[in-house]
Amino acid sequence: TDPGADQTTQQQSDNDLSAKATGSQQSRRIKDLTRAFVQQLTLVHLSFFDGVGAASLALRALGVHPALTVSWETDIECINVLDEHFQPIQMGDVNDFDIEKLIDTLLDHLDPNVPITILITGGPPCPDFSGVRANPSGTAGATGHLFQKFVRVVQQIKQVLQQIPIYILVENVVPHTNVQQDILELSRQLGVDPIVVDAEDGGIIHRKRLWWLSVQWDRVKPQLVANTPWDLHWTQTDTPWPRLHNPIAKTLQPPLDTKHFTAPAITQKGGLFHCLTTPAPDESGRPAPQHCNEKPDTIHRWHTDHQRFAPWQYQQKYLVSDADGHQHLAPANMREQMMGFDGQRAANMTPDKTEYHRNKALGNTWHIPSAIWLLLLMVMDTIHTPATAISISPIQRATSIWLATSTSFGPPAKPTHHLYMPQFCWQEHIQWTQSLDTSHTPKPLDPTLEWVIQHSHLFHPLADFREQVVLEIRRLVEDMQEVTDDWLRDLPQHVQKAYTTRKQVAQVPVFTLLLRQIDYPQADILHQELSSGFRLMGQLQPGTNWYLRSDNKYLVPKTQEEFTEHNDHYVQRKLQQARVDDHCELMLEEIVQEVKDGEDERTGAAADTTQHASCTANLIITHQITSLPSPSDHTNTTPTSSYTCGDTIMTELTDSYLLTDRNRLHTPEGPTLWSHNVLLFGSSASVWGYNRFGDAMVSVSRLILLCPTMHYVDDYGSTEASHQADSGFRSFEDFNGALGYNMKTSKRQPPASSHKIQGVIISTDTNHITLTPCPQRVERDEVPDGWQPADYSSVENGWGAVIFPPGKMDRAWYFQGRLPQEILKQFSSNTAFIYLLEAWVAIIAPIVCEPILGDFYIQCCDNEA
Repeated sequence: TDPGADQTTQQQSDNDLSAKATGSQQSRRIKDLTRAFVQQLTLVHLSFFDGVGAASLALRALGVHPALTVSWETDIECINVLDEHFQPIQMGDVNDFDIEKLIDTLLDHLDPNVPITILITGGPPCPDFSGVRANPSGTAGATGHLFQKFVRVVQQIKQVLQQIPIYILVENVVPHTNVQQDILELSRQLGVDPIVVDAEDGGIIHRKRLWWLSVQWDRVKPQLVANTPWDLHWTQTDTPWPRLHNPIAKTLQPPLDTKHFTAPAITQKGGLFHCLTTPAPDESGRPAPQHCNEKPDTIHRWHTDHQRFAPWQYQQKYLVSDADGHQHLAPANMREQMMGFDGQRAANMTPDKTEYHRNKALGNTWHIPSAIWLLLLMVMDTIHTPATAISISPIQRATSIWLATSTSFGPPAKPTHHLYMPQFCWQEHIQWTQSLDTSHTPKPLDPTLEWVIQHSHLFHPLADFREQVVLEIRRLVEDMQEVTDDWLRDLPQHVQKAYTTRKQVAQVPVFTLLLRQIDYPQADILHQELSSGFRLMGQLQPGTNWYLRSDNKYLVPKTQEEFTEHNDHYVQRKLQQARVDDHCELMLEEIVQEVKDGEDERTGAAADTTQHASCTANLIITHQITSLPSPSDHTNTTPTSSYTCGDTIMTELTDSYLLTDRNRLHTPEGPTLWSHNVLLFGSSASVWGYNRFGDAMVSVSRLILLCPTMHYVDDYGSTEASHQADSGFRSFEDFNGALGYNMKTSKRQPPASSHKIQGVIISTDTNHITLTPCPQRVERDEVPDGWQPADYSSVENGWGAVIFPPGKMDRAWYFQGRLPQEILKQFSSNTAFIYLLEAWVAIIAPIVCEPILGDFYIQCCDNEA
């Protein structure tokens, strides 16, 4: 990908832009909510210090289209953006405000017989109030006096138009303590006490701001509680003003575009990006702060970039990386998304390599989700009360209860208690095991699984609720079709093939929105990986709250050169072996079907399964870093570790998941060569990535669909009461179908009291759960009849023991040996002989060493296959 490639933009209507900026489903929901409050409301919007029209965009996100918008703005670049999107009547500089000119404008454009309501919005310049400055000047400053001018304009409008309802929404910085008295005086003149709202509620960026809004809180609260799933949540701050939290910020915050650049490192780890500021006005840059404790590399980047922003903005954690690994400041389109825009709001500003005009506008603009929340509260404070209460959608009903419980994701915390277990007398130990009652120490459940079990009774009748959720998801897919089409169009061609079938497109943007609604920690990271690929080499992305590993198994990977050489030898050896898999015909049929569905591609000519395939070293490409997907990755990685990770997958993985290993795709006619467009389960890193996706899938299923779904890698299932099981099965299947995540028909197992999963038959009755190996699995574990010594004579085996006498750490005895082939052949199927060796040494070691052992000894056993 060329990070410098020109981006093509598509002009859309205000509704489309606001839908993209705020999330289609949530935007639609809020529009439905506000429509009941603004019926027959004719709104006139007077926007001062208008910038790029953040207030107008927030109104349109609410579904409010003013009858007239009048704008005061002097920056020509911003005026062009306003004209492009909103076409307001331009009035120029606020210093030249003329009340008579305003009244003439209203009379010229409005019907005098239609009652109007006026909304005044404004964001006066903030530098002379900012806490960043050592001694700001407040209202006496070069730009600070404009706040006082604006307040007088508001007072004049209210005085002249006394008969008209007038509301205000004003924003500025939380001030320096030296100028707090100026802010208190301005608030007194406005007749409104400000509150603090912080963009950090959206989970992406810091932006703590003071907001003045015309709201009667005692009147808004009952309206909000009665008609929405939200409430007013206040906390105290270290300022004279309380903070109001924004419950809709996270669902309104758009994901970051990572097509050309990675997300900033700090946001990838769940942290928050710094508050945006305006760049230096010229090439001389910003002066060095009086006290600067930044690291030398940060200061170097600051100087190299001509000191455009404050030094701390050049810290490593705030940087993004391009496809070549080069680091940059976050680009303007990504900064727009941090502020809640769609990333293209100011794309047509005069371009330059530093994106000065866009960055200046973004440093001055409002955080859109914050503005939407406050405007929603103002709309609810109008005299127009809804005739009927507005119903809460099924998804919002589930997510509001989930979020209110503050339950964590991931596996349960590891138990810290220890049972008393007799260790020094084998008779006592046996007696203890026979009397142990495990019901007193039940296994802890995944918190989200426990949540759905405990709360499903709140959604009675559950079957009806699940059907309603599936219908809402299908409507959401329709509503977001344009967003999904745009997302798909930007993907590489081979990724488009992987996500497109003859019937449907995988609804990744919809899935991401659902993850965001449950506040899933890795929602944006998964969206990036599902769009551009999961890492198969290097540092792997940790799972959500997975346990940390306690060993060094994956901490010393092979180098790229070692991996390339090993992979080449591995592929050549596999081709030379030419082993025909017992399931080759079934596998070939599945692959041919996957080619039709776009998941695989036949290299070279059209797929002809009767022809031999040639494979030479120059076809083996192992430099692919991301794998969802890689049309050039013609070989499967081996069990050789070429990646590092620090956590433990939530399930134990076995070789049973290597059934789709491409290097086993030999047929009686010879090997065939295929290129996969999707993750291949032949590598542990692929399974690692899919498990993280599976965790997200079951989280949405549990918390939105109220299905107690579980998964073991790509096997999904559930245990429910018989009267609910069919509903859970059908709704989970329909949920996957709506998102285009279709399961294999061959793995479909409707509710029953007995199922075969991974070669194990699981049966249940009222009091028991019974696990039985299926006959085929038992047969495979048997040593085949007629085996000759030559069949197992090449199997290496060995055992050893080291003995430290009691109280002696400076000397030890050791011995080792091999099992005779006659004994080994009884246990030589698969890896059974490993367990034999472990048991053998555990028996033979104390027998041999009995003369030097006392009545008490400690024995430790281990093996490595």
